Amino acid sequence: KNPFSNENCNTGHVSCWTCIGLLALLIWLKPVLIEKAPTPRKGGYLMDCWGVGYDLVGKMGILPDLLKNGYHIRDVFGQSLGKISASFDPYALRKISKNRFVSIERSELARAILALFKGKVKMQFDDTIVKVKQHKEKVNVELESGARESFDLVVGADNTKSASRN
Repeated sequence: KNPFSNENCNTGHVSCWTCIGLLALLIWLKPVLIEKAPTPRKGGYLMDCWGVGYDLVGKMGILPDLLKNGYHIRDVFGQSLGKISASFDPYALRKISKNRFVSIERSELARAILALFKGKVKMQFDDTIVKVKQHKEKVNVELESGARESFDLVVGADNTKSASRN
């Protein structure tokens, strides 16, 4: 018997997308991802993928995509007033990680995760949770759009002022 019939993930934080998608793949859940942005976000900062994270994306099956679209950093330096103020060769990182290290734009990682979970996770963009009410058997959620839904589990990964955390 399925102990969870309807799960929810609020917002498009990459770790939350991964969490809810893995829940869907590993067990019999029917997750719903609710993302405030109207579409998956573009650009973003670089994220380093190595160690346990490298193992995880390998098990998820998205490592070849990340290696293809990622950055294989050769030099790291900081600038001040147009001059290099600090630098180091990332050889030590490559050595420690046994060359299992890639930097990827946040949006590229999100794209790969969303592609993996397409058809397995219901995705609602351009909406967000504004109110959460916990009950013994369920969690009622009110969305900014005015929609109301009930879930067995709510995972919030947007920010500390999130309605899903209050």
